[in-house]
Amino acid sequence: MSAFFVVGSVFGIEAVDVRSIAMLFVILFGAIALIGVLDMLSSTILKSYPLLSTIAHFVFALVAFNVGYMAFQDLSLESLYLSCYFGLLLSGGYLQHQVIDYERDLKSSVKTLAVRWGVAKTEFGSLILFTLAAIIWLRYFNLGMIGNEEFVPLMVAYLIQATTFIRYRNRLHQDRIDYRSGYRFVYFVAFVLIAVLKLWKL
Repeated sequence: MSAFFVVGSVFGIEAVDVRSIAMLFVILFGAIALIGVLDMLSSTILKSYPLLSTIAHFVFALVAFNVGYMAFQDLSLESLYLSCYFGLLLSGGYLQHQVIDYERDLKSSVKTLAVRWGVAKTEFGSLILFTLAAIIWLRYFNLGMIGNEEFVPLMVAYLIQATTFIRYRNRLHQDRIDYRSGYRFVYFVAFVLIAVLKLWKL
């Protein structure tokens, strides 16, 4: 989840100076420590409370993004709106993670959403969250909150993910892992491209 801290930093960057970089590192270590503790809680204590743990992942992404954003700019309504997109991405990914852990959680009697709803419904719920994130991203673009350099890479990443979802849905355990690895890589490439484009403009 600390990746969302880095993403927030990229979206908040306007100019680079020594003070900003020093502040970024101070905040980074504090945020990673906090997020690590919260992540541990969500993956152990909260895992048996599936809706609560999904909401917790959404909130964690909001916090991580905005902490990174504040390294370069003041907290604003715009940063909160932007972080909602990333909260939905993390929540959708968390549901997919539950699908991957389905067999183990079922044997351990851990009542995750995948155990309660079944694999197919949880996978579809994950796709709904990713789709909602894409719709919000499109809306932000139409409102002028983001430019082409932010909109296009992440929208292409979503379209690739949605297309591959059809291939991997309701498949074997390894197929679910391959699907998750695939969309994570595509989003990673999109984020790297956004970072390069934004830094190029400085």
